[in-house]
Amino acid sequence: MNTQQDNKIIRPKKVLLLSVSTGEGHNSAARAIAEVLRQRNIECEIVDSVEFKGKKSHSFIADGYSWAYPYIIWACIRFGRGVRQYAIALSYQVISSKLC
Repeated sequence: MNTQQDNKIIRPKKVLLLSVSTGEGHNSAARAIAEVLRQRNIECEIVDSVEFKGKKSHSFIADGYSWAYPYIIWACIRFGRGVRQYAIALSYQVISSKLC
């Protein structure tokens, strides 16, 4: 007797991990996750999500982040946590205005 489960097509599991090259933390986390998934026989690919907007956008975001990061850390230490939230919101606004 055939049941619905007997007719089920078993497909390999695949995972797409989106990362971003702003420092190495995002990519390190993505590689660690990919390693665990591959050990479980799950196919995965890591893609830098900023590259979807093109090479100029990628360069602007990656280089801009590297340039701004020390200043954001300094401001957070100097002025407190609220500055970090403001700086992040401002950076998203600047980036989105340049890319869109």
